[in-house]
Amino acid sequence: MRLTLTLPASSTEWPIEPESLEVRGPTGAVTVPLRSAVAGVLIPIPADSAADDYVISLTRRLGAPVIATTQLMAQRPGERALDVLWRPFAPAVSPAAIRFVPPSMMGAVVDPGTCLVDGPSPPPCGDVAIALSPNEGGGPFGGFQSARGTGIMTPVTVTFSQPVGTVRVTALDPTWAGNTATAFGAGGETLSTQAFPHTGVPGVFSEPSVVFTGAISRLLLTPAPLEYIAYRLEVTVSAASGISLSLVPGGSGLIAPSYQRFQSNVCSISAVSSSRTYQVRVLRSNPASDDSVSNRQVSLALTPVRLSGSHAHDNASRPTGSFAPNSQVSTKTVVSDASGAAQFEFFAPEPSGLYVITASAAGAASVSDTVSVGYALTPMPPNVNYVFVGETDVHPENHHATATMAAAVRELADSLKLFSGSVLALNDQSLPSGGLFDLNEDWSVPHCSHRRGIDVDIRDRVLSAAESRYIKLVWPQTSGGARWLQERDHIHLTGRR
Repeated sequence: MRLTLTLPASSTEWPIEPESLEVRGPTGAVTVPLRSAVAGVLIPIPADSAADDYVISLTRRLGAPVIATTQLMAQRPGERALDVLWRPFAPAVSPAAIRFVPPSMMGAVVDPGTCLVDGPSPPPCGDVAIALSPNEGGGPFGGFQSARGTGIMTPVTVTFSQPVGTVRVTALDPTWAGNTATAFGAGGETLSTQAFPHTGVPGVFSEPSVVFTGAISRLLLTPAPLEYIAYRLEVTVSAASGISLSLVPGGSGLIAPSYQRFQSNVCSISAVSSSRTYQVRVLRSNPASDDSVSNRQVSLALTPVRLSGSHAHDNASRPTGSFAPNSQVSTKTVVSDASGAAQFEFFAPEPSGLYVITASAAGAASVSDTVSVGYALTPMPPNVNYVFVGETDVHPENHHATATMAAAVRELADSLKLFSGSVLALNDQSLPSGGLFDLNEDWSVPHCSHRRGIDVDIRDRVLSAAESRYIKLVWPQTSGGARWLQERDHIHLTGRR
């Protein structure tokens, strides 16, 4: 048995050669040196490993940029190709391992009674045939989509030959608002429409999910205007013990990050809790009369989406959000009342990003909702009168601001250019969605500000004393400027809210 691995030239966004590639299976590992990113290599795979997962590691000569990706196309004799995305967030000399399901396992059971649909032309899930229209793949993130490539997508219809009980729909790389999924019953009636959370920032990958329960005969997956998006499904044929859950948020859009109290000689912030109310309902899947299920325990859990919020670092200490204010309570149990409902509140953490709320109960399929925490900020536009400095591998996008703040910085830069001919060096501002800017990668200060898009550090060591005095004099007089503070080697400017 041999496994063919190809690294297409068109899928490598940065000209960085791979040095070696390793495939590790259950009975051993094979390492193959690579001379170029377009190498196609044959990897011997033991026959007894045919149905197992493999770990593929790709080591580069140099550290790849955070946004760089490489597509691995794997194929075994007689089976169709499976595209696998490799996204190198690892350090320069460390292999970044990915797992993939061999092509023969596509559509196979991932949990008892559940099938994975992760590409076009899926096989049946038990006795249920699954049809996709359009029926395409070939995107950089795997899954299925309406057309090959990464252009603007159109709606995809998923049809089941007989009703299924639960479908989890995962959107791959939703950027803009307006991506929705709609489930229909056997009579063509609309069961539910759900919107996918979105990042709002091109190049920031996310994969949020929505869950439908009931007798589902058809899905309509509708992309936002001008959107590239792909999808993955997990299909459960039979309803779980006649019980289903629904999770309904009490609002939509972004939730502002919370604040923990902090006091220092240069910064002071008060504790502020930002939250959203939710209702979870326990229902009979096929009710004869009263559809509510009372006195049923529902378990709740919070999970942050890795690397979201433009934090290209992660560890177990990342805040998850909480079910209680000013604390870290990531699990909770609620009990449904006479109407089958239970209320709870999600309290946003300090870092911006995506956070998944999952509800589960005995005898029911789990449901989840992905919450977007942050502010609607805009990237600083290029300008000949200032330059960007201070980007790091773990915070590569550190120049975002409110529209008012961006205009005020441009006004200051233009003024300084007329005064002395110098350009401003803009150091840290805010991350794309604001929130905690953990300069030391520890989910904590020293940046107690830089959260709302109204702060910028001006590098002071490149300025003359006269230029520094000029900036401090002019900034409060600009259209959006408020105050300044001298800090070590930079001037911290704060704008108006």
